Amino acid sequence: MLVSWRKTTSLIAFLFLLIAPAALAGPGAFGVAAIPVCQPRGIHLSWSSSSGASSYKVFRGGTAISGVLPASTLAFNDTTSGTAYTVVATDSRGFTFTSNNVTPAAPNSSFCLNGDLQVAEAAYCAVSGPAVHLAWTAGTDSSYFITDANGDFVAVVDGTKSSLDITGLTAGKSVRYTVNNIDANNGQFVTTPSCSGPPGSSTLSASTSCANSAVSVQLSWTAASGAAQYRVDRDGVVIGTTTTVRTFADTTVTAGHAYSYTISALNSSGSTESNTLPVTAATCVAPPGAFAASASAFCTTGASAAPAVHVTWTASSNAASYVVNRNGTAYTSSLSSGTLALDDLNVTVGQTYAYTVTATNSGGSTVSSGQSVTITSAICPAAPPTQPVLSESTVCNGTSPVDHLSWTASTNATSYIVFRNGSALPPSLPSSTLAYDDTAVVPGQSYSYFVRASNSGGSADSNTINISLPTTICQPPPAPFALAVKAICDIAASPAAALRLTWTASANATSYAVFRAGTKIADVSTTSFVDTANIVAGQSYAYFVRASGPGGTTDSEEFDLTADPAVCQSACSFACAANVVSTAAEQFPVRFSLQQQTSCADVTATWAFGDGTGSTELTPVHAYPSPGIYRWTVTAGSAASAACQNSGTITITSVPPPAKRRAIRH
Repeated sequence: MLVSWRKTTSLIAFLFLLIAPAALAGPGAFGVAAIPVCQPRGIHLSWSSSSGASSYKVFRGGTAISGVLPASTLAFNDTTSGTAYTVVATDSRGFTFTSNNVTPAAPNSSFCLNGDLQVAEAAYCAVSGPAVHLAWTAGTDSSYFITDANGDFVAVVDGTKSSLDITGLTAGKSVRYTVNNIDANNGQFVTTPSCSGPPGSSTLSASTSCANSAVSVQLSWTAASGAAQYRVDRDGVVIGTTTTVRTFADTTVTAGHAYSYTISALNSSGSTESNTLPVTAATCVAPPGAFAASASAFCTTGASAAPAVHVTWTASSNAASYVVNRNGTAYTSSLSSGTLALDDLNVTVGQTYAYTVTATNSGGSTVSSGQSVTITSAICPAAPPTQPVLSESTVCNGTSPVDHLSWTASTNATSYIVFRNGSALPPSLPSSTLAYDDTAVVPGQSYSYFVRASNSGGSADSNTINISLPTTICQPPPAPFALAVKAICDIAASPAAALRLTWTASANATSYAVFRAGTKIADVSTTSFVDTANIVAGQSYAYFVRASGPGGTTDSEEFDLTADPAVCQSACSFACAANVVSTAAEQFPVRFSLQQQTSCADVTATWAFGDGTGSTELTPVHAYPSPGIYRWTVTAGSAASAACQNSGTITITSVPPPAKRRAIRH
């Protein structure tokens, strides 16, 4: 009988797990739904079938409330309403699977009064994918008409049944079903899960071994895709579980007994068994017996004598092989049971080595007593080194000189020491180093070098090299400077066009060379020069000046100038003839002056005294500090009449010492 359409208000709680296919190991996953009932009041539990299960048991709050239910029983009524229920499925081998924990809602009182059906649904993962377990309280209807949320027909169920599993659904879809027009879950929708499926397959391998007379079986297996846990089964009994580790050591076996092992890969969808592997536990023998080892240093013979260590040991009973250990680490490969000695040829003077021997058989291993040996130089005295040959070259690191020393390799040398002026320069150098840079040297100083090769057998000195560093070594080149060129009227004789070059002083320069059109025309030590050679007014000329010093040369920028045709068309006149004495004593004031009075109002004069000093006064006075022959130069000019230039020499003599007074005798 169909009842009128109404929305139910009952709250159904559920969770889900995947149903395992028939080929899987242990009971498959299944979902449980809980329905509050009215008469008698309590909870009606309904669950989907767990593949492989042979029985079920219902738990409330962690305590069993049912006996063992057969596999055909998929429902249970609890007359005492609880808050948390689980159902445990068990297979014929005793493997179990625990369902989701479900908390039912309180019964709907209006349904109880009207005798209406109460319907619940739970989404879960079946073998074919997402599914819904639909359950309802048994009524008196001869059949139950199932529709979806759109009112579309789903199925007609015989009146003797009270549940239906709807499979082949799409993951992530909201669904709701009705039974005889009664909505499940109080009208709320459930979302179908995304079902990953049971774990993939894995392959089991095994070995058996003995360690100190104790036998064990070592299991390892390949990873099963999707596995969250692995279960180890021996002869149908679970003996262990692991998560990410895919190895297991069974130490509870008996030597010589046969066992059968299987690995089950588990996840929330079920489990998958590996291959079943029979293993017979090994029969153990006693480990090797106690024995002793000794070691002593010696010197090898032949063309190249070297220190070595002779290791010997007593025979160990039952030993199948030996391994020599040095400083706690295996030093050799496996040696036969008949080998009782070894020579270690790879040792170094000054080092200490500790030796033991490990004897091994199928029953385990035994380590001998040990002995330490210190390798001293007295064991194998070395021949003294041969004499190295020393060579030297001086290089510059910026403005600092460096004496670069190199030498030939000395046979048998273990170290080198460089000596400068008879004193050792730290540090001691290894035999692989055949060069040394001495950066602590000073221009103008002299140094003497040799190299001493050493080993435990003695030392040998190289040839000696003497080095004298010039004072000018590694000097920087002249600094950049600026050139200026100006047209002047040279009236030293008859008025003629000339070009006067002046430039700023270049640091580190000792002399200058003047170039016109790329050809040198003069060498000067001052910072000016007048070019009077074939200067034609109106023509263009290109100049540059090259500064020279101990560190090299530096050129100025090129200066191009056209001689002004009107340079000698002066509105006034003046001359550069000068009144300068030809001889004077050192420290004596010398007067410099022009001979001719000028008619120009703005005449200026520039005097260069030849000793690096000068003056811009028309009539200066200058005292030379030391004897010598000096060339003076005067350049006079005005804005109206360009300029002229004149020069000459003056000889400065030494001041004689004062005459000694003769003593007067009375």
